[in-house]
Amino acid sequence: MRIAQISDVHVGGSLSLPPEALDGILDRVRVIDPDIVVLAGDLTTDGYEWEYEQAAEWVGRIEHPKIVIPGNHDSRNVGYMHFRRLFGDPYSRYQATFDPERAERLQATGFTVVGIDSSEPDVNEGRVGRDRYGWIRDQFDEPGHIRIVTVHHHLVGIPGTGRERNIVLDAADVLLTLTDLDIDLVLSGRSISTRRRSRCSRTTWTDGASSR
Repeated sequence: MRIAQISDVHVGGSLSLPPEALDGILDRVRVIDPDIVVLAGDLTTDGYEWEYEQAAEWVGRIEHPKIVIPGNHDSRNVGYMHFRRLFGDPYSRYQATFDPERAERLQATGFTVVGIDSSEPDVNEGRVGRDRYGWIRDQFDEPGHIRIVTVHHHLVGIPGTGRERNIVLDAADVLLTLTDLDIDLVLSGRSISTRRRSRCSRTTWTDGASSR
């Protein structure tokens, strides 16, 4: 199974990747030919409408199935309203079924990806919220699926990124919920390692997915 994860491109603002880098990401996605593209937040710099319009045009060029969630930058300046207008509900799900041969090889009937909005308006800190835990549980209704969650803020600390400011405020309870659900993979955005030259490099927390 192939997943292309993209985050923190900050289209349209001062933090934006240059056009050639954005085009290069799209080219790389075509080469990878993933089952799904996960856009894990911070599509814009400051959440302005014009930034969102540019981001939506860029995301629209991705031809593969995709799931999109907002990041903290996307919820600035009422950006959460623009997100809903251009990308839909910030809490979403994508499911796909494997053909019999692939299901036998992967020991799974398909996969479910659930996108969670951890952003709060005009602040960098994030939270999921106790009121969302039941909704998260309800999304994983296929027992034979590989189970994947994407959330912009981290759920655990990331080594080598300095003082940890990127973990959701309710990380412990979120982790308990995901552990109870036997989640295979969590994809996050947010952190940028200064030890790497590319700002496209993002951190992934995995839990038991390597065998698949």
